[in-house]
Amino acid sequence: MNGKSLSPSKTRCYCDVVEIWLQTVYNIHGLVGVIGSAGVGLEINHRNGLIKVNLDSFRFNNQTEKEPTFQRRIVAIKGDCSLSNLGISKIDRAILTREVSIVFNVAATVRFNEKLKSAITINIRSLRDLINLSKEMPKLKSFVHVSTVYANCLYNPIEEKFYDPPIDADKLIDLVNSLEEKMLDYITPKLLGRCPNTYVYTKSVAESVVKKHAGTIPIGIFRPGIVISTYKEPVSGWIDNVYGPVGITASVIIGLMRIHHCDGLVKANLIPGDLTINGLIASAWDIANNPR
Repeated sequence: MNGKSLSPSKTRCYCDVVEIWLQTVYNIHGLVGVIGSAGVGLEINHRNGLIKVNLDSFRFNNQTEKEPTFQRRIVAIKGDCSLSNLGISKIDRAILTREVSIVFNVAATVRFNEKLKSAITINIRSLRDLINLSKEMPKLKSFVHVSTVYANCLYNPIEEKFYDPPIDADKLIDLVNSLEEKMLDYITPKLLGRCPNTYVYTKSVAESVVKKHAGTIPIGIFRPGIVISTYKEPVSGWIDNVYGPVGITASVIIGLMRIHHCDGLVKANLIPGDLTINGLIASAWDIANNPR
């Protein structure tokens, strides 16, 4: 929604968005992706000052068969969400403002024990910087911020609405910029309050940033649950990480884990990766075509 949060029926990797999008839409003008300091699971080559993304993988077999030249329409731009203004150069910033019409903000730190300063910088300040950049895009049709259903885990049930943040985002950013990290570590437990970790805390505050700008650009929130391996696309069961339940399952299969302490009455909110991306793209369409 514009100012609406969508909870499907988390992915941090931009390449996943590219994959599913290219499997279904072939007449798009192009894709511009910002590559963070950690990369996105694709092979990157630097030649003549340009970044080339190599998509020679079985994941892209369908696209290659239907349109062998699709790679020519993908442009990678170097950036870093831990830096001011996303670490994007003036030249690349001009490319983004001139060419981009749909923004997927998927970048985040998902570590539960992330230092608060780092979590705020990546999960909150970078979102604010990207929104400000998007306001300079004359072609902008849709901005989708990927949050998590657990951003509001203190509430039961979790509804498709905005919840009051634990603190104002701008004040929080100013706070971390004015304190030494040692002092910030000391006051972190008091800031978190009932929030279980810095991930939930910063994702909750980030949603308030979206709400603040909901009246200025077509923007919405996408709240997926725990993303697991794919259902069908590009192949059934594909995944490129061992996060969460995938790591637990892999550890059990290879014999490293024999027991796991958990509450058997709790239902896990699991969703396949490809269905998550389908929902993300559908959310972008909904934001663009059904303003609230």
